[in-house]
Amino acid sequence: MKSEKLIIGGLAVFVSGFVLGVLLAPDKGSVTRRRISGKMNGYTGGLIKLSDDMLTELVQQIDTIIESRTDISRHP
Repeated sequence: MKSEKLIIGGLAVFVSGFVLGVLLAPDKGSVTRRRISGKMNGYTGGLIKLSDDMLTELVQQIDTIIESRTDISRHP
C-alpha cells in the first residue's frame, strides 16, 4: 500500500506542476483551458484505472483472508 500512496502522491505533484506550468504559459486563455482539459481527461482515465486496479487487489486480499479464516474454523 505504501508504494501505491507514493505513486499517487507523485502523480498529484506532477499534475499540479503541469497545470501551473500551463497556466503560466503565454497563450490565450481559451487555448490554455483547452490544453488543460485535454490533459486532465487523459490523467483522469489513468487515475481511474489505477484506483480500479488497487480496489481489485484489495478485494482479492480480503477474499484470501476470509478463505484462510474459514479453513481454520473448519479444522479444529
